[in-house]
Amino acid sequence: SLSTRRPPVYFVLSCILDLLGRPTTSITYNAVNVGRVVSLAQSLGLNRNPLNWDLAARQKNLRIRTWWGILIHDQWASLSHGTPPHIHHSQWDVPLPDSEILGVGSITYEDPASVFRVQGALSFTALCQLTVILGEILPLIYALQPQASGHAFRALRRHETALDEWEEKLPTWLRPGGASFDRRAAGALNLQLCYLVIKMCLWRIGLLEFHSLDASDDRDDKMYYQSKCQKAARAVIEFVTSLEIQELNSFWLPYTTYHFTSATTLILRCALEAENSETAQECVSSAKSLIDFLRKMKDEANWDLADTCLNHCEAVVENLSDRHNLATWRSNPPGNQNSSGGECGGKFFARRNNQHSQGQAGAAFSHISHNSPIPDPGIAGGREGVSTGVINPAFLQDVMTFGSMPGTMADNTVFSDMVQMPYMEGYPYRNFY
Repeated sequence: SLSTRRPPVYFVLSCILDLLGRPTTSITYNAVNVGRVVSLAQSLGLNRNPLNWDLAARQKNLRIRTWWGILIHDQWASLSHGTPPHIHHSQWDVPLPDSEILGVGSITYEDPASVFRVQGALSFTALCQLTVILGEILPLIYALQPQASGHAFRALRRHETALDEWEEKLPTWLRPGGASFDRRAAGALNLQLCYLVIKMCLWRIGLLEFHSLDASDDRDDKMYYQSKCQKAARAVIEFVTSLEIQELNSFWLPYTTYHFTSATTLILRCALEAENSETAQECVSSAKSLIDFLRKMKDEANWDLADTCLNHCEAVVENLSDRHNLATWRSNPPGNQNSSGGECGGKFFARRNNQHSQGQAGAAFSHISHNSPIPDPGIAGGREGVSTGVINPAFLQDVMTFGSMPGTMADNTVFSDMVQMPYMEGYPYRNFY
């Protein structure tokens, strides 16, 4: 019984396998499971470097591999579910797994199966390194205390440099976007998507920080961050839509499903804030291409990772694909309802609570049931209201909500990537995140 003895490492491994399970049907269950497995791992000392311990090499290697599996789930679940991570970089000292620890040090390259195993090991090591970079970025998302002016921008530049260095050190066949990139290598496609998502994450944080400054009305800087966000979101969309149907069966972390929603909502934000209608239409077209691809893959291959984005974004994208609807939304920016500025960190949450135009003060995010009917797109009274130009500001909020999280997130709607940063998208009442 777990109540009378410490759980073995193998119980932790079973939890990791459970977290990898698809389709993802319960965010709450997975969130609880992540917290449980982290607690169990720390009780077993898996967060400590075992290399100098009096253990067999096999046991040491198992502990190291297990810890990195836990860390990957904790950090990527944090980004995807919108909750702070359970593990902080100052609380573990486990070394990065090498070929010996991963059990491929003595493998020869005489047969394809051996090559595949080695490639998988290298992909896993690269994902571990990328996860460390993500772990350094997450405090910028969840810190509630105000930071010194310019702190976030300096940190973002440092993380961007670390990301570039990570990419340069990869083998050519594993380097995202490289001419020699091997899409068939074990874990390569998942690794490239994770890389693109972190780049998108960095620019979104930069856009948030820009809006929190007094100089947020600087048109050139605003266009710069918007263009970077647009480029980053498009990179994710173009990568996803380039996948062949057989590549859907490659290894994908279950959190991939939230990255699709994240890219879609970001590119839609770029559309609504674009300088001209042509750019806005291009952004919506990018979102539409992703939705069309995911719908096709869902219909033809029953790809479960497409479900979340389709359920919460498809109706919005279809609505904004109508030029008149897009023009109507762009001509009524929610910024006119939002006059306060110069806040950062946790003040964004209070800002939302105090200024929610739908009269839901006291809850950082509104919530609808998964069983609730999807409202008519975008215009009050449904499509019949298009000619009147009457905006239904709750539309994007209603159709793009997930279930609520346990504990302190009980009243918060969970969106993909940075749920607790609604102001970054500039549409707090339409709730893009």
